Formats: sequence, structure tokens, C-alpha cells
Amino acid sequence: MTTIVRLVVAWLALVSAVSALRANVAQVVLHSESVRLRPSAVDQFGVEWRLEASTLADGTVNDEIGVSDEGPYMHGTVLWLTEGVSPVPLRLECQIEVPDPGDANLNGLSDFFEVDRAVTELASVGEFIFDDGTELYQGLLDMTWNRAAGETAGTCQLRLRILDYGVDLTFPHTFEICDYRGVYVYETDGVNVFGALSLARQGADGILEGPLLFERLDYVELAFPAFALEDEIGRRIPFYGSWVLDTSLLRGVLPGNYYTVLYTEDGWPATPNAPEYEVWNLHLFDANDSDRDGIPDLSDDPPPPRLSIGYWDNKLEIEIRARPGQQVTLEATPAVAPSAWTIVETVVLVGATHTFEIETPSGPRFWRARIE
Repeated sequence: MTTIVRLVVAWLALVSAVSALRANVAQVVLHSESVRLRPSAVDQFGVEWRLEASTLADGTVNDEIGVSDEGPYMHGTVLWLTEGVSPVPLRLECQIEVPDPGDANLNGLSDFFEVDRAVTELASVGEFIFDDGTELYQGLLDMTWNRAAGETAGTCQLRLRILDYGVDLTFPHTFEICDYRGVYVYETDGVNVFGALSLARQGADGILEGPLLFERLDYVELAFPAFALEDEIGRRIPFYGSWVLDTSLLRGVLPGNYYTVLYTEDGWPATPNAPEYEVWNLHLFDANDSDRDGIPDLSDDPPPPRLSIGYWDNKLEIEIRARPGQQVTLEATPAVAPSAWTIVETVVLVGATHTFEIETPSGPRFWRARIE
């Protein structure tokens, strides 16, 4: 079937025309749900106590407070408490409340995980059971978090108490969050979305880049296959696809907002350890709405074929947007009626758009495209 797209305007009126269509750009936030808690030490009565965090089964310290599905709180870790030069640290398996200060900028993300939002005197708690081999003791954590806006690292005053065991210590930790921002540049082809992420870490050096594909299931849900992002020196973070863990990209209640939870075996590739830093949140903010129906282009039906035209460097630029793989023939005529259309150029679309560059005509012209 042949589709005809007409651009029924004379070229002399094109100097103020709208610029040509380009690939869509959505804004992106990607952040780890884990908190990195650096080791700390404190002196009490001439004895140094050291506190370290880890989520690794073999006890290797990786500084992670990770997402947990056990206990009353959403996060957890194992705290290793070492007294002096003792070769055997105490193992404290903790459930921890990471504070949620709310969402002051109303973008759907907790301000605690946004580098550009300050964290000031936020309190949270945690708990654990300590087994010394003969008895069980209840342990409590009280934490106060501070971080300046624009900084990826902050401070956490952590008070650890095992009251019946005679332990009451406060450790001055530093903590770190991992927040990336950038863009998703994409084109659509039927139900498929082809694009790539380009992200920069906030408050610290680092980038993540890589392709990300979606399949539109309906106006509010998109599936995605497994994909990987590379950092600035080529280390990869591979993420599971939505079919593995049933975590599709969903359209939220905020205008243009999409979100999902991503899972990986190794979210901190700078170390050889795994699994660690496994849970990430992805938010896309898509302001593109070609047909102005309130549904962003990311999950909307593909737009119909469209021509746009501009004037640059003494040449006309006529752009066609259609499905990749379709054959497009650009035709021109000096008069609409009666019309005698002349073929200007025929191409097969590689991407969703193609730009024809035309020398400035000597008189009025009208243009159309035949799509097959």
C-alpha cells in the first residue's frame, strides 16, 4: 500500500518554518538503592573499636547497606564489630531503616537518593540479634544522616548498643549514594522503541552508557530485554530483562514519568565482588507528545508519517518521518492543480527519519512523499 504525505506550501514561505523532526530525547535518573557506608573506628577507654558493613556471604567487606526482604525495614547489612586487636569480629546481622525525607521537588524520587537535594539531621533506626554462642542479645542502631546538596558523600553518626552485653558506641561514618542523570535518545518502530542511555554520575566522576530497547505492551507498560551499561573505562553493569523478574517499565501518575526497578548481579564493577549493589531504580521523564493526546511518545502509538521543511545554508531541508525500512519517494510540482508531480529522489529509510537536501528552486514548489 502506498501512503502519500503532502507538504502543500510554497518554498518562499519556508524561512520561518519549524525545524525538522529529530529523534526524541527523554530525561533519565538512575540510582542505586544501596548506601555505601565507609568503615569507621572509635576509641573507648584506650581500646579501638572498628565497624564495617558488608552484604557478601563470605564476609568480605564491601561497605554496602543493601535492599533486604527480611525484617521490618527495607534495607539490611551485616555489621562487623572488631574490638582492639581481636582476630574474631562480632557478626551483627542488621535490619536498617534508610531515612525517607519525602519528595520536596515532586519528581517521584526520595530526596535521600538525589545528590542535588540536601540531607539534614535525618534520623533512622535499626535492630539486630547478637548471638555470642551461649545467649541471644538484642541490639539497637540509631543513625543521624547529613549530606550537603550537590555532594555524593555525607556523614552518618551511628550509635550501636548491645545493652545487656555492655556495648554502647557511636561511630562517625561517611556514607555515599550513587545517582546518575542524563538522557535516553530514542526512535520508535511499531511497538518497538530503539534508543541509548547516556548518563553522568552526580557529585562525582563517572559515566554509564549503552543501548536500551523497549517493547510497548500498551499505553502504560513497556517490556525490555537484558542490557548492559558501560562506565568510563569499559567496565560493564549487566541488568536483567523485565521477563526474568517481572519488572516492566510502567507509566506513573506524574506527567511523562516512567519507572522500573532494575536488578544486576554486580552493581559496583570497580571491585571483584558479587553479588553486590544489586537493586537500582530507573526513572524516565518523556515530555515528547507528537499528537498531543496526553500520552508520551515513548508508549504511544507510532505517529503517522510526517513531512517537515526548513531552510538552511541556501538549501531546503525536507525531512520525512516514517517507519525504518520503508521506501520513500519525494516528488515536487510547481502547481497544485492541475498537478504534474516529478520524482526528486527515492530512498529506503535506515532510521525513522531522513532529510532530503534540495537546491533552492527558482520558483514556487509544492512537495509530497510517497511511502511504500
